[in-house]
Amino acid sequence: MYEKVEANDIIRAAKLIDKQGYPREILNGQQRFWVSISEGREYPFKELTRRAVEISTGEVLDFSSTERIRDKFRDKFPFKINEYKEGINFFTEHELDIFSKIAGSKRRAKPEYEPIDNRFLPTFYRSNKWAELIQENLPSFVVEENWNWQSGTSYKRYSWHTVYKKGDKGKKIFFTIGVDGDGFLIIKLDCMRESRNESKVLAEDKIERFKNYRSGKDWKRIIYADELSAWSWDKLINHTVEFISLKEGLYDEAIKFVYENSKEAPKSDNESSNEDIYIPPVNAPEKIKSRIPKERNFEGREINWEREFQRAQETGIGGEEFIIKQEKLKLINAGLQNKAELVEKELDGTGFDIRSFNEDGEEIETVQLSVS
Repeated sequence: MYEKVEANDIIRAAKLIDKQGYPREILNGQQRFWVSISEGREYPFKELTRRAVEISTGEVLDFSSTERIRDKFRDKFPFKINEYKEGINFFTEHELDIFSKIAGSKRRAKPEYEPIDNRFLPTFYRSNKWAELIQENLPSFVVEENWNWQSGTSYKRYSWHTVYKKGDKGKKIFFTIGVDGDGFLIIKLDCMRESRNESKVLAEDKIERFKNYRSGKDWKRIIYADELSAWSWDKLINHTVEFISLKEGLYDEAIKFVYENSKEAPKSDNESSNEDIYIPPVNAPEKIKSRIPKERNFEGREINWEREFQRAQETGIGGEEFIIKQEKLKLINAGLQNKAELVEKELDGTGFDIRSFNEDGEEIETVQLSVS
């Protein structure tokens, strides 16, 4: 089947997938084998091969991905085939870059939006695989997978899943794992602040109590896109299980503090005046004790916006993403995390409309940016 296929056809097929994405049914099945075309870019072996053959010969093949076929591919082409027992490849900087460009933008039910859907959804599949694997490793917790990738008429700004102890479902305080719209992985202790169903939202006074309790403590981990090459599914799962296990006491005390009307937060063994200091394990599960380092440094990242803007231009993100990041940072620094999460871009035929807020939480006029 590879007689007329050249390496350049494989590269052209990869570029076509970059532009069109791959159909949902590709990810609905197990995709254990992925082809690495360049650093940080991987493609499903079967879909990439099918498209390369079609480009070269015009023939549409229906074939099974057997070891014999993969060996022939390895013999002819200089591209590495990676195997993922999880059924999908790990997060990549390239995929998170695509996700961050689309997240929060308007979506319309038109055929021309299908390629955007197909480029956006793979990150949701990986995020749900993360949730599925955490559930297997944390039997005393419930992990709620979230396949809702739309928010009203927009693409969702994140792919977050909630993790809470059995019996705590209605308490609206939980751990969150997933991908943020700014293109990084996050694990954090959080509460339900917004929902179309108001009955699911924690009362405002309890939200404030929760934020006061969490303030100054070590309550989150962020894994940035440019760090992902040093990560794997195993490392991410161990890291997540380790963090949640270590912060179980913080989670219990947060629920107690919020619901017992305490005026002062109870002291925690995990309490810290610097939320980026790593706390050594106390009762970590035996399964992961050997993987816990003696020292770990989670230093905060100081953002160089001039460098970020230059990098944004080089990677094609452009001014609209740069402004969105600035707006979100402005609101976070003003203590308006809930408003920062609402900053979004709206795609249209001519450019981007950016919705944001001022430091008083009031919505401001949108910024029109033309796409050059």
